[in-house]
Amino acid sequence: MASGRELPTIFKEWQGWRMANDCLISPTGVRFDRRRIEALGMIHVERSERQKEAFSWRKKLGIS
Repeated sequence: MASGRELPTIFKEWQGWRMANDCLISPTGVRFDRRRIEALGMIHVERSERQKEAFSWRKKLGIS
């Protein structure tokens, strides 16, 4: 079980998340350090760009 102080939150999605030193800990106990969060951000950006490209081609072809 991961320990750490619980974060004060106003968003329902962040309930149960904790901080320990320089790591963010999910409600399931998965630790996210800075490098892991940056990698997830890069993956998200790459997916977003591909989705934009696919959407523009679908729009040009008239596919909904």
